[in-house]
Amino acid sequence: MMRGFTLGRIIDFRYKTNRNMSIISMLLFLGGAWWFSSFSLGAQLGFGFFLCWALAREIDPEHDLSAFVAGFIYLGVVFILDGFDFGVLFLLLLLLRLITKICGQVPSNLDIAGIAGLSFYLVLSQRNGVFLLLPAMAFWMAYSRYDKDKRMAFMGILFVGSFLGSFLFYPLTLVDASVLFSLAGWKAILSVLMLSWLAYLTQFDEQIQDDLGKRLEAGYVQQGICFLIGSLVLLFVVASLYQATWWLILSLGSGILLYRLLG
Repeated sequence: MMRGFTLGRIIDFRYKTNRNMSIISMLLFLGGAWWFSSFSLGAQLGFGFFLCWALAREIDPEHDLSAFVAGFIYLGVVFILDGFDFGVLFLLLLLLRLITKICGQVPSNLDIAGIAGLSFYLVLSQRNGVFLLLPAMAFWMAYSRYDKDKRMAFMGILFVGSFLGSFLFYPLTLVDASVLFSLAGWKAILSVLMLSWLAYLTQFDEQIQDDLGKRLEAGYVQQGICFLIGSLVLLFVVASLYQATWWLILSLGSGILLYRLLG
């Protein structure tokens, strides 16, 4: 546990999978920064691969290797795409862990403060109140998950109120209908369809364990996937994400499903 930050899972290097992921991510970062003479592109490769792997592990915890398949699909064309939404993806990662309780522990006050801080940072940096609605949804979903923890209810109310108040400064603007037929639109649509299929398949997983080695009900992972699907729809409709971010999301669904079909 990271000094009270229970959602920040420590990478245990005793496991070969974690060692391989860390080595690949670091090599991609250093190699990309050197080859392209750009630390931002190096980060897009290395940290992007890590986030793709980490998100895949959250929504398909029963299969270790599916996350690597998703990560390598992500690397397929990402080097020709500009920009990346690290903060948005990291927020989704934390909220998924909150909902599924895959870390095996009750979130600490530091966890909650970290989610709040990142959410408000994204609101201010991207001038969009939707980043208050996402944690509001997650905290209300977590309310029953953690035996009606009053902190979850309080944060849910706080974020709903903050979201409504954000309209005074950042009114939401719906995306133009023509974007549905753009490259980002097709990525978003395919991602939602693939993740929906994954949510269906997850009900048959019987060996899911949390970080403490306890059995984790497949239904909780399904809830996390449904939250991710709803978040992606909201982000597509009212936010503007980079192409590389949508490619990473598409890589998640396609990589996991490809592994399940062929593995």
